[in-house]
Amino acid sequence: MTDLIIGLGEVGTALYQLLEEREIQCETYDNALEPSRLVKNDIDISPEFMHVCIPYNDNFTNSVIDYIDHFIPKAVILHSTVPVGTTAIIARHIEGKIPIFYSPIRGVHERLLLDLKRYQKFIAPQWLQCEEALALRFVDLVWVGSTDALELTKLMETTYYGYLIAFRKDVDKKFVDMKLDPEVFWTFCEEVHEYLTNRPVMFNDGEPIGGHCVIPNLKLLPDNFEMYKGIVGKWAKKD
Repeated sequence: MTDLIIGLGEVGTALYQLLEEREIQCETYDNALEPSRLVKNDIDISPEFMHVCIPYNDNFTNSVIDYIDHFIPKAVILHSTVPVGTTAIIARHIEGKIPIFYSPIRGVHERLLLDLKRYQKFIAPQWLQCEEALALRFVDLVWVGSTDALELTKLMETTYYGYLIAFRKDVDKKFVDMKLDPEVFWTFCEEVHEYLTNRPVMFNDGEPIGGHCVIPNLKLLPDNFEMYKGIVGKWAKKD
């Protein structure tokens, strides 16, 4: 049985490599890339799993529904980072005819294949009839009951990282504004963290918060998370 990967950016490419190593036959589809980049735009299959790895945008839900209607997969796994409720909307559209899973990617883009191998693969919701097939693809599965909870978890994980960076930058600025050395504070915390492991010391590279995930994911949080958006967004790279 063949799997299908939709989207061949860093996530889709690393996932393709992972499944290839585990001897899962894969086809790929990405209408935004050059033909030389492992793209087969003329495929016509009914895959066992359709893996969605395209970036979120305003047309994401409709695009995924179109892919489902076109390729007729046996099951769908959304690996993309999405707003809370996205998986449920797609599941309602297909009226429970096939399993729709949410399973976010964790890892650093420069070593994504390695991180895919070593992180547990959280996935929601649990479908007993799919467990054996999924275990062939992802070694260490962690089942979550709610797709909404897992979607929010992914968004908050990167926001937590951004929050720690923002706190470091804010503290450094306040110390410097008072003509004090912020390293006194951080050195003080480092030893406490060594024994209690609850005072993590984040870096400050002097640059605005950028990158692939923290700020884009921040924008996908629900409206009632405005406090986090304000604290982290204050230090974001300006367009």
